[in-house]
Amino acid sequence: MPSSVERMLRPERAETLDPFRVMSHCPVTPRDIVADIGCGPGYFTIPLAKFLVHGKVFALDTSDEMIESCQTRLNEARLGNVEVLKCQEYEFPVDPDSVDGIFISVVLHHPSDRVRFLSAAQEMLKPGGWCFIIEWQPRETESGPPQEVRITTEGLREIAAGSVQNASTVDVRELPTAILGQTNWPVLLAFKYRKQDFAIPLDIRQHDGVDMLVTIVDSLAATSVMTRDGRRMTQLVYSMRNNRAQFLRLDIPADLEIWSTFVGGRAV
Repeated sequence: MPSSVERMLRPERAETLDPFRVMSHCPVTPRDIVADIGCGPGYFTIPLAKFLVHGKVFALDTSDEMIESCQTRLNEARLGNVEVLKCQEYEFPVDPDSVDGIFISVVLHHPSDRVRFLSAAQEMLKPGGWCFIIEWQPRETESGPPQEVRITTEGLREIAAGSVQNASTVDVRELPTAILGQTNWPVLLAFKYRKQDFAIPLDIRQHDGVDMLVTIVDSLAATSVMTRDGRRMTQLVYSMRNNRAQFLRLDIPADLEIWSTFVGGRAV
């Protein structure tokens, strides 16, 4: 039977939990300091460390086996911007207000007191920091934790809502089009209330714009053919993934003529 480390690092896991695809949705920037809580053998720690060329990762776990495996893999990868630390379930050996982001992958279903767990994690965050959570959904899957410990999207919103009083969260996908059409910005949280004495505390800050990982080019194939009259025809095939608008901008020479363009096999 494979060990816990072997199960976490099995190649087929990337088919359903591709680290680079996941990170394309994460608001991490190359200069961030990030706490990877429940780092395990470094499944996300190593991709994070490679992306954080001017940043740092605190890799935290409660298991000696995972700590040792993570450190070994980091040494093999020759990554020096990661500090591997053993933590307790509700105690993290990182200074308060010292990290820009917290990364929590399939860990939140473990602690019995999830609010306490996230509150302890929040103490590490700088004001305006981000928290990125990946968690099992309560539906039938071939692997994963028992259904009774999995967390619904609504449950995560309730935890995130904190000290909301006399109001409850609403799935933004259920909002009427008339409401969604009132803004050009994405709706992240929605609440409903029936009493006038409701309270929805919001901490709103304006931050400087930062670059985000929005596109991953998996491969590029170029084929050029020379005609008898000395002209060159080149075919470019990109395989890429975007987590925002689906577009690709190319800077081309002024005298270049585009004959045809296809996206997903369809002419555009």
